Amino acid sequence: MQVRERFKRILGERIRALREARGLRIREVAGAAGVPESVISRLERGLIFPRRSTLENLSSALGFDVATLFEEIGKEVGIDTRPLLRRGGYFVREEDFASLPSGIRLLRVIAEVPCGKPYEAMEELLGYILIYEDEYPGATFSLRAVGDSMSPQIMQGDFIIVRQQDDVESGSIAVVSLETENGFETTIKRVTKSNTQLKLESLNPSYPSIIVDPREKRVRIIGKVIGLKRYFK
Repeated sequence: MQVRERFKRILGERIRALREARGLRIREVAGAAGVPESVISRLERGLIFPRRSTLENLSSALGFDVATLFEEIGKEVGIDTRPLLRRGGYFVREEDFASLPSGIRLLRVIAEVPCGKPYEAMEELLGYILIYEDEYPGATFSLRAVGDSMSPQIMQGDFIIVRQQDDVESGSIAVVSLETENGFETTIKRVTKSNTQLKLESLNPSYPSIIVDPREKRVRIIGKVIGLKRYFK
């Protein structure tokens, strides 16, 4: 059996095992992931190699990391999956780039952060993206967008490039930490200032704005969004 066929077969087996471990039917996963049942069925039988968008949706529904899964299968099959992952825009490790071309730098990806309802963003090194040194002056770290409340400007899966700073101009898109009943939560919003309040605004009109009075609830600007990287799926 060719390596590609073995990879597809094992990938399908792993996806099916993850689904069955959660006691889910294909129909239920299809509804949660927005992927046709026929696609999931063919994927689980090793008949197709899924698009990145399909994998991303399934990873959210079943709770697995695409890069980790590919690396595990790659070891079993005996291939290096890093080129495949890089082409898809997935995270890579620093040691993968021992020698970078002049003018290129690595930017840490430290969290996946929702552009919708806030949640606690744990700072954890997820990997790196490549940027030109003069492309985003002052860039400190990157976050990966989850959700669609900042669409169409920021889409699901975009790598958001952030310059760390504790204040931004009114109208800027920022990474904001907000006090809630469960502690501090982090989100990405456009910040509009008034004399006594901050409005944390989504760009998608389907999502309501969050109005915060800093005198009553603690809110902290973590950084200003200065750019993004988007990979075709």
